[in-house]
Amino acid sequence: MLIYPLGHLFGGSDAAFDIAGMLVSNVAGLVAVTYLYLLVRREFGSHVASRTVFYLALFPTSFYLSALFPESVFLACAIACIYYARQRRWWLAGVCGALASLARIQGFLLVAPVAWEYWQVVSDRYAPLPDMSGMTPSQKAYNLLYSRLQGPSLALLELRNLLHLLAIALIPLGLLPFLIYSQIKTGDFLATIHNHHVGWGRYFEYPWQLLADAFSHPRSPDPIDWNFWLLNVIVILVFLGFTIWSFRRLPIIYALYTFVMVLMPLSTSSINSISRYYLVIFPAFILLALWSDRDKKPARHFLVLNLFAALQAVLMIFFVLGLPLIA
Repeated sequence: MLIYPLGHLFGGSDAAFDIAGMLVSNVAGLVAVTYLYLLVRREFGSHVASRTVFYLALFPTSFYLSALFPESVFLACAIACIYYARQRRWWLAGVCGALASLARIQGFLLVAPVAWEYWQVVSDRYAPLPDMSGMTPSQKAYNLLYSRLQGPSLALLELRNLLHLLAIALIPLGLLPFLIYSQIKTGDFLATIHNHHVGWGRYFEYPWQLLADAFSHPRSPDPIDWNFWLLNVIVILVFLGFTIWSFRRLPIIYALYTFVMVLMPLSTSSINSISRYYLVIFPAFILLALWSDRDKKPARHFLVLNLFAALQAVLMIFFVLGLPLIA
C-alpha cells in the first residue's frame, strides 16, 4: 500500500517501484530501531537498549529490514504497539497493532500480549493485591485469583475501559482492509490464506507435528534448496530456547510476544524461511543484551558480536547471489 503511490511518484517503472520498496523498508527499519531503543531504555536502561539495537542490526538475517520484504514495516509497528501498551496508551497500541496486522498476517497475534497487559493493569487498579508477606501459598493464590477476576469485572462498569477494549480489538481488525481488498480483486475474501496453501504448500499443522516431521526427515545441506534443513532446525531450537528464557527473565508481555511469534510459523506445515520470520522476535535481542551485560563480561558480548557478524556476512552473500536457502 505504501509502495504503490511512491512507485508512481517516482515514475511508475519497475525500477521506481523497487526504489520505493527499499525506501519504505529502510525508513520502517529506522522507526523500528528507534522504538526498540526507547522501549528497552524504559525497561532496562540506555546501555542495554543500545546493545539490543546493536544485536538486532547484526542478526544474521537483519539485511531483510532493508530489502523488499514486509519485515521492517511489521517490526516497526509491532514494537510501537508493545511500547504504547507499556505506557498504557491503548488507542495508540491498538492502531499500531492494526498496522502490524496489515503488514503481516501474524500481526493479529499481538492482541494476546496487549490484552494480557491490559488485564494486569485493570486488575491492579480496581482490585489491588494486599501485602501477601506471611501468607500461605493457598492464601496467595486466592488473593491473586480474586484480583485478576474482580478487577476486570469492576473495570467493565466504566465506559473508558470499554473503549480501551475496543482499541485493543483494532489489532486483529487490522486484517480486514486487506481481506476486503482481496475480495474486490479476486472474489476470494481469504485469498491470502488460500495462496499460501496453493502457491507455497502451507497449511495449518500443529507445531509438534511439524517438528516431528522435520527431525524424522533430515535433509543434506543444499544452498539452492528452499528448505535448508540444518539452518532452519538450528534457528528453531535456538528460538524455542529464547521462548523459555523470556518467561523466566522478561515481563510477561514480551514472553507472550515471543511465544506467539515463535509458534505461528511452526503452525504452517513448513520450516522454510524460518530465520527471516524470527527476525521480528525482538525480545530475543533484549535477552542477549541482558546476558552479555551481566557482570560486565566482555567475552559474552564478543561471542555474540563475532557469531552474528560472521553469519550475516555469509547469508548476505547467499542473498545477493540469489540463493533461496534463507528467503
